[in-house]
Amino acid sequence: MQKSVHPMRRYLLSLAIMVGMQLAACQGGQGSARLIEVEGTLVLKGNEPFAQAVIVISETEQWLLLGLLRSEIESHQNQIVRVTGEVVHDARPSAARLPSMRVQALSPRLTKPAPAFAK
Repeated sequence: MQKSVHPMRRYLLSLAIMVGMQLAACQGGQGSARLIEVEGTLVLKGNEPFAQAVIVISETEQWLLLGLLRSEIESHQNQIVRVTGEVVHDARPSAARLPSMRVQALSPRLTKPAPAFAK
């Protein structure tokens, strides 16, 4: 004769399984961070003391840069730089905030772009 499982135990068991699956999914995602590399002008946006480093790629594309030291920002401010970083918050068309990345490498652009010739 088989005993039936109490409904509350069944609920708790299924809840524990779902939580375990969620935790496993979160841990699996940590190793697969999306790295990107962008090039643009490094600027400070906002008012002091809350100004934030932003790389302006075009009129419509900007990224908030996280993890930079103030000295790095000041030494490259208003210069064209190349930034490699891990995406923290991706761009969404309806998002009110800028997409952001945690900077892993920042370097000034060493070569100037070729001049554009009018046709």
